[in-house]
Amino acid sequence: MKISKRWVEQFVDISDIDIDDLVNRLTMAGFEVDTVTKICENKNVVVGVVKEVKPLLGSDHLNVCIVSDGKNDYNVVCGASNVSKELIVPFAKPGAKLFNNTEIKETEIKGVTSEGMICSAAELGLEEKSSGIMTLTNEYNLGVDINNILQLPDYILEVSITPNRGDCLSIRGLSREIAAIFDRPFRDISYELNTNTSVKIEEIINVDILDGKGCPLYIGKVIKNIKIDRAPTFMEIKLRKIGLKPINNVVDISNYILIEAGQPLHTFDLDKIKEKIIVRRAKDKECIKLLDGRTVNLDSEILVISDTEKSLAVAGVMGGEDSGITEQTKNVFLESAFFSPPIIRKSVKKINVSTDASYRFERGVDYGETENMANYAAYLLQKYANGTVLDGTIKKSAFNEKEKRNVFFSFDRINNLLGYKVDTDVQKSIFKKLNIEVKEANEEFYAVIPTYRQDIALEADLVEEVARIYGYEKIPTINAKIDADSEPPDFIFRNIRNIRLILKSLGFVETINYSFIDEKYLRHFYLSERFIKLKNPISEDMNVLRLSLFPSLIKNTIFNKRMGHEDIRLFEISTVFGDLKEGQLPDENIHLSFITTEDFWPLHWLQKGIIDNFYIIKGVVDNIFQSLKMQYKIKRSNHHFLHPGKSADIIVNNEIVGFIGELHPSFYELLDIPTKIYLAEIYLSKILRLASANKIRYEKYSIYPYVTKDLSFIVDEHVMVSEIIELIYTVSPLIKSTWCYDVYKAEHIGLGKKSLTFKIIFSSISKTLTDKETNDVLAAIIDKCKKEFNIVLR
Repeated sequence: MKISKRWVEQFVDISDIDIDDLVNRLTMAGFEVDTVTKICENKNVVVGVVKEVKPLLGSDHLNVCIVSDGKNDYNVVCGASNVSKELIVPFAKPGAKLFNNTEIKETEIKGVTSEGMICSAAELGLEEKSSGIMTLTNEYNLGVDINNILQLPDYILEVSITPNRGDCLSIRGLSREIAAIFDRPFRDISYELNTNTSVKIEEIINVDILDGKGCPLYIGKVIKNIKIDRAPTFMEIKLRKIGLKPINNVVDISNYILIEAGQPLHTFDLDKIKEKIIVRRAKDKECIKLLDGRTVNLDSEILVISDTEKSLAVAGVMGGEDSGITEQTKNVFLESAFFSPPIIRKSVKKINVSTDASYRFERGVDYGETENMANYAAYLLQKYANGTVLDGTIKKSAFNEKEKRNVFFSFDRINNLLGYKVDTDVQKSIFKKLNIEVKEANEEFYAVIPTYRQDIALEADLVEEVARIYGYEKIPTINAKIDADSEPPDFIFRNIRNIRLILKSLGFVETINYSFIDEKYLRHFYLSERFIKLKNPISEDMNVLRLSLFPSLIKNTIFNKRMGHEDIRLFEISTVFGDLKEGQLPDENIHLSFITTEDFWPLHWLQKGIIDNFYIIKGVVDNIFQSLKMQYKIKRSNHHFLHPGKSADIIVNNEIVGFIGELHPSFYELLDIPTKIYLAEIYLSKILRLASANKIRYEKYSIYPYVTKDLSFIVDEHVMVSEIIELIYTVSPLIKSTWCYDVYKAEHIGLGKKSLTFKIIFSSISKTLTDKETNDVLAAIIDKCKKEFNIVLR
């Protein structure tokens, strides 16, 4: 939200406070200031009048104007389309210096000397872009310094208001906070409204509330015989400074109160309303044309303001074109209301229209000031639109808007929660500054909360108020006390941390992705029947929950590869969501996924291409399972998204706990992937559950020498090495380890055949093994392999 320091000074005197101090204190009190823009003074710029306008010969858009500052006349060439005789304008005389240090000098344009410049609002620093010169009302004397009228110099602050502080979405609300922060008196809005008692408002119009939940408070007033004209210059200037374009006095007064007091108002052309105002839910398939020209479809969840024939406005969001204020408007019905924040949020989302009014209604406006702001608006319309305010107010209320809430608390408990002692008198002083009245009943204290502070409901909220007004910086930092006998880390947390360290030590970089993914993208990897769709996605490409991590890592890899990065190694440990069961939330499980490109090793003449990356990622899996003290097997997998010859499932205790492999070649063209991708996904929840049940056993280490023997034979090509290794281990406990270290294929060994060579390590815990013992085991291995796999010994 943008605020003007000069506008704030209307409510609290901070003219002597340095802007840096103001920014710092606001930020420390919970209102972060994003930007500060200074509008400097414009030197030698005064109020002038255009006495004469003549076209400049030889130009199709320039005019020669005679401008007077009350003492002297100046010849000025002006190209603005809205310049005309008798306009009151800001005039920069020769030698003037504008807010941005632009100097105005006499210059010659098409043979005519131009002495000075008629200024636009942008050239004076009031707005970024203007379509013509700025005009003033005739209430100012000629020759008056323009800085007095524009209230310059000034500072424009853009302040971030947290969603719970809807009361500070106004100059008045933020000024209240500044008054409390700097302990200064607060000057509130004051006015005196005169009404015409000859006609009662009830004789003109009435209001029916058909949805008291959506609209618990509705205030209406009638102002007749208004004159549509410009708003007063001071109002236009204030609106321009915070980024609003002046329109006319009726609209500008509504915007002025919105920004100044935080109460959205709406003005209807009274003569366009049939019989009465009705606050109701829209009918299904009902539509309305809004003030911005858009036609939107409504349904029964949207609150509308209507008459007996048609909808007039989407309540709390935007008015309809059929009842809007025009230059012909004479009589106005003024609406000031409190609408339910959840209903306004729903309306905004459904019709995809957000306004300054809805932004405030969504966060909750001050229902205690709704009627007061209606009277204030009527006063301004009476004063600046020459309106006649009818006697009386239409008021429909479902609750006592003046009733304040009570929050019980203890001064000692506040100090306990703060961890620091703030004197009781200081706490009372802080509450007084914030208009929070402290009372005592039955030896208990309670705080009477103002109606505009809808964010205060608990004692903890009062603690926050004490801390931020007292000053967070005054509360000392105390080091946390950590007992030496603190609990050891949780088993799952400890192992996940270790796995992270292993992957980082192997050159992998951790990624953090959203738990949501694009349904269309995920369909490449999984059947859509399994998808868990979100009812309220944050965007169209994040509309389902993730079933696995690797699709997100593939996206990360593609992005990094296209940005020129090589040797990509990424991993992620996060939650995935299982199948959705009716009436239940989906299962949540922790997965680990890691991914690498074909360029796993840096470019090197000796190492490049030595080993397929499938075995590299299998080696990474080995590291992870070794850290968990777990054994695993791999078995050929049939995942459609993995290469059929380079993929495998990871199995522990006959349970699949993950998979590894190269991405299927068809995906490279389908997803426009610029490199080969190797990936693995491990179901961490499963393996950590299995690991936690493992009992670590210690075995005596053999002090006797190992015996190594090789076994080479020919077998059918379809036989898997892992199956042979499993069989070898079953032959004898003397076999400590075995692996296949050579695979050979050639025509002379037979079509559909392959030669495998295994190294087998024998060891005994009690003695040195003899040749006969190991040869007997080797013979048994050969015999079993012949029966099981029909091998031929080489």
